Amino acid sequence: MNKLYISLENIKHNYKLLKQRLSASECAAVVKANAYGLGVDKVARALATAGCKKFFVATAEEAFELRSILPIEEIFVFHGVQNGEAQDFVDKKIIPVLNNPNQLSRWEAKNPAAVHIDTGMTRLGFEIEDIDLLKGYNITLLMSHLACAESRQNPMNYNQLLEFDAAAKHLPYVHRSIANSYGIFLGKEFHYNLARPGIALYGGNPTPLQPNPMKQVIHISSQIIQIYEIKKPKTVGYGGLYKASAGSTIATIPLGYADGLPRNLSNRGKVYIENYQVPIVGRISMDLITIDISKLPINHQKIGQEVQIVGDKYTISDMAKDAGTVEYEILTRLGQRYKRIYV
Repeated sequence: MNKLYISLENIKHNYKLLKQRLSASECAAVVKANAYGLGVDKVARALATAGCKKFFVATAEEAFELRSILPIEEIFVFHGVQNGEAQDFVDKKIIPVLNNPNQLSRWEAKNPAAVHIDTGMTRLGFEIEDIDLLKGYNITLLMSHLACAESRQNPMNYNQLLEFDAAAKHLPYVHRSIANSYGIFLGKEFHYNLARPGIALYGGNPTPLQPNPMKQVIHISSQIIQIYEIKKPKTVGYGGLYKASAGSTIATIPLGYADGLPRNLSNRGKVYIENYQVPIVGRISMDLITIDISKLPINHQKIGQEVQIVGDKYTISDMAKDAGTVEYEILTRLGQRYKRIYV
């Protein structure tokens, strides 16, 4: 059975480390997409016990689910309020992040709301010239989102900061927020009143090109279910992309892209058996991968041998880099077939 170990203790540690980094600013938690695939019920409760009082999700449905888990904490919805949702937001004390005049028209001025100002992402948010439309509304938080925060030297970061400061002058007494996980590490000028980390809580590296200050949150393990002793050269997997040489040993692992393993790791990814790095060979299929265990000590070349897919030796950051993707995608694509073990 494939096992997904999720460390709630390390999530709490990561939250406290980020909060310490923020000093006087408040630290919220982004738990959208089922807490990045790790289970919002247990993750949100753990974060609340660590001292988190503000939570962000993407959709109304996520907010309503979270409200059933956390009865008193503040819950914000990035996508704002859509048609027919306003009364449910009010009844459940959910705070929309209003993104445009259309959403503003659906919301009663007396009810608390956050507002997103677009400073460079061009996805969601009010244009700065529309900010005067907010006069008379009960705005409790002004926020924007950094487009290039993972690239510390990118001038876009400070350009957005200037745009945000210009917008904030129209609402001088409203709390402000622009920093995501990466933004927390850009400098104090990005912290304002509130930061909204997501990926760093779950073990992603908020300081690319530098050692990861966060503790790893997930470990994935599987096992060898079949072994082939290759007597003459033969191809392995769909498309025959890999040719195993005579004398090599190929093992099969019951895990594939249905379980979130990126198909891009075909013929280029790796796993670990004990302290040994073992290459993935052939194409990753829906339920299976094949690995070359020829160089393993013979006592590890056996059916039932545990295989580490993700862990301290091969982190989500390592896997994302090898697959040409981002850590967010690795976490949120984890399938439902794992035995999930919370520690």
